[in-house]
Amino acid sequence: MIWYCITNGSQRGPMSPDELRALARDGTLKPEDYVWNESFGEQWRRMRDVPELALPPPASAAVSAPAPELDAGFMPVSSTPLTGVPGNRPSFSLAMQQAWDRMIRLLFLKASFARWMGMAFCVWISIVGMYEPNLAGEALLQQVQPDPMSIKSKVESCATPDQMVALYGEMLDQMVEKSRRALTPTVVKTALVVWLLLIVITGWLRARGAFMVMHRWHHPDATIAQSWASGCGLSRSLFLFRLGLGAVMCALTAVIGVALQWHVFGPLMNGATYEGGLITHGFLLMLGLSLVLTVWITAAILVTHFVVPVMYWRRVGVMAAWRVVVEFCNERPGAMTLYFTLYIILLHVLLAALAMAACCTCCCVIYLCVIPFINGILFLPATIFLRGLGISFLRQWRPDLETAEQ
Repeated sequence: MIWYCITNGSQRGPMSPDELRALARDGTLKPEDYVWNESFGEQWRRMRDVPELALPPPASAAVSAPAPELDAGFMPVSSTPLTGVPGNRPSFSLAMQQAWDRMIRLLFLKASFARWMGMAFCVWISIVGMYEPNLAGEALLQQVQPDPMSIKSKVESCATPDQMVALYGEMLDQMVEKSRRALTPTVVKTALVVWLLLIVITGWLRARGAFMVMHRWHHPDATIAQSWASGCGLSRSLFLFRLGLGAVMCALTAVIGVALQWHVFGPLMNGATYEGGLITHGFLLMLGLSLVLTVWITAAILVTHFVVPVMYWRRVGVMAAWRVVVEFCNERPGAMTLYFTLYIILLHVLLAALAMAACCTCCCVIYLCVIPFINGILFLPATIFLRGLGISFLRQWRPDLETAEQ
């Protein structure tokens, strides 16, 4: 049987059982290190918990030392505590290799039409409402925005920054006047209610969809009903956390936006010049806005890549999973920083590829990306690969987080 092991933060294998025991005898492989073969499924086990790999005791010890008496009620447990267990040093390159191999195996080597459509549906549920166009907002924007041809001619006639600021103020006044005529109290109340309902409904669906994608990553041929049931008891906790985080971050963004209008854009439209105080206020407020957005994006990535897998594996709430992730960040800050850095670079590469595809197809790809369910099909390989990055990275750190049965 072919074996693999994780020692000193790196994976070794394939190897035979004798080679594995040789590593254990010379001290390279310790009893608390993890080993795996295909009979274990998706779960890694500690060396000491695998009876067939146990080393025979030395002859002298076998003669002189009596066998310890075991408690009659002792039963080995497979699960370990959520926190307080040190992990290994994960590798981003190994996580990329494992996630890529898993994606190829799921979608291309052993794939079927039913598997593709089922997994694409789960992906679409996890992103519903994020890429579909807001038709009501587009229609309203068409009513209130100035004529593009008149804007172009006016911009070309501006020769100084003061003229550009004056033009900006004039355009803003026109949009405000048109908005007053279009946005009657009835229209505003109706739009607000519909918008809030859509946020709640699509947010709850995305929370359920996150666990559907996780279930399909582990069980690619599961039914839609089984994938939907996998988030039972978990999606509510994730949804409430995302809703609360979004509300707080939107409020902070709105406060900074009002401050920018009050301290920077307002004075500029009233004829103020570029002074030291105005530049300082603008810089500090933009820095605060960047900080808020950075925290928001970082939290969203941590939730998708690490919190959701821990919740799915251990069937715990979002705050219990967050404690695991915070412990991960505190224990391996360098590895987590490298993960975020390389992940952002990888995202930019994927976005550049999407932009090139849009240019080569006259933006047809962009239009397809906003069609419901079609975007789930288009994003399926990238979604499975990116979700696999977090799963593989987390597994390298602590394989014991994952239980044997899901």
